[in-house]
Amino acid sequence: MPDTDVRKNNWWYGPLENESELGTEVSYNQFKFRFSDPNNALGDYILMRHEGMMLIAAETMCMQGKYGEARAMLQDLMAERNPAYNISSRTNANSLTTNDANGPTTPAGGPVTLLDEIILQRRIELWGEVGRILDIKRLKTGFTRDFEGSNHPDKLVTRNTLDPEYPDFVMAIPQSEFDGNKNMDETADQNPFASN
Repeated sequence: MPDTDVRKNNWWYGPLENESELGTEVSYNQFKFRFSDPNNALGDYILMRHEGMMLIAAETMCMQGKYGEARAMLQDLMAERNPAYNISSRTNANSLTTNDANGPTTPAGGPVTLLDEIILQRRIELWGEVGRILDIKRLKTGFTRDFEGSNHPDKLVTRNTLDPEYPDFVMAIPQSEFDGNKNMDETADQNPFASN
């Protein structure tokens, strides 16, 4: 995220020189989700925001080949986020070339597609709101935590998480569902490859 993006400094703390003003261990924490009144825990549950709907519309238009409309929708969203935002270098294409934690990666240095950019902005804008696993499964991208700069303690390097059909992405139907529904057979109806 460039420094001109308001989300970079308004949603996440970087290293703070003086943490005593805000409490201990505040550096590198997020403050995207806060109570409007912390004294009485007043705040909203976020189910879907206007920005999320804009990104859904932009992705839908891009997938239909309506690139001008998709660009306009993304540009409208980004006008609120980054005044210096420019998507002119993104290729009009509805193919996804990214599949890792660092954003768009293109084969042999090829162009970043408009769909790549929409999905990247979706990841940034909806961080902490929408389960990314659903996008990983829907778009069949997989993911990796083993990238330069990753601070994730479990990098899962011994597992092929770039495989969109990776078994741990499949959610098992809980045993209580089988126990409570006589029409379900746990030997025939369990999701294939579901982890126990």
